[in-house]
Amino acid sequence: MKRSKSKGDVTKAEKADAKNKATALRDHVRDALKARATGAQSPAYNNFVKELQSLRRKLESSPDDAAAEFSLIALIQALTTCVSALKEGIHDAVLTSILSISLWSCSKAVRAAVLNLVVELVVSSSTFIPNCMQVLIFNLLPPPGSPPLQPDERGAAWSAPPLAVEVQAQLVDAMERAI
Repeated sequence: MKRSKSKGDVTKAEKADAKNKATALRDHVRDALKARATGAQSPAYNNFVKELQSLRRKLESSPDDAAAEFSLIALIQALTTCVSALKEGIHDAVLTSILSISLWSCSKAVRAAVLNLVVELVVSSSTFIPNCMQVLIFNLLPPPGSPPLQPDERGAAWSAPPLAVEVQAQLVDAMERAI
């Protein structure tokens, strides 16, 4: 008699599939980074950079694009696992694409992925500390043109906007982890 699949079996299979996809993506990213580190023009690296930039632009123009958000997060997480393969001056295009993401306008999940990468970069190599600390420090305040953090009315009780509290808490947490 054939046993039917239980809910637990499907979940295990889905987890295994997700893990296999994450591993394949990590391997692809690592191979692209290594190919670029050899000094030759690398189509894999160039495609990786183009994909990062494309996903970033999609999310800037359409913040609710769940597929683009998922893909960008997956790429950043894969890069985070390969942080030891990153070399300053060689992989600047990838780092610039990610470190220039506006932490005030992206989703909480994208912000968390970027900040995890920043922490891993700081921990992995002192050469990345200046750029990473710049990202962390410059993002403590909202970008110019954002709504003011203080109320316009005199005497009104002040409280920080929820977005400011969220972004700043994530930034302080990333700074603490990096230190």
